[in-house]
Amino acid sequence: LSIVRETSYLTVQAGYAGVFSLASGFDGQIKSVVLTSTTTGNTTIACAGINGTFTSINLGAKGAGVTLKYKGYGAHQGWCVIGNNGATFS
Repeated sequence: LSIVRETSYLTVQAGYAGVFSLASGFDGQIKSVVLTSTTTGNTTIACAGINGTFTSINLGAKGAGVTLKYKGYGAHQGWCVIGNNGATFS
């Protein structure tokens, strides 16, 4: 997923795995991701949560989404969840 864009809208078509990745951002950056449609039943975004709190965000239904903020300095860096609509984390 682009870290340049503030929001990413995901459409997963039949025959595709629905697997994405989100790189590290910059301190204070906000990123939203929304699943606009799916035929796979689950879409996974690989990314690093602060202190390893999660490594995957799972969006399982159309309209599910998450808003993240990046902490990019000090010993504890990574994405943290500041908004959630139907996402699970692992």
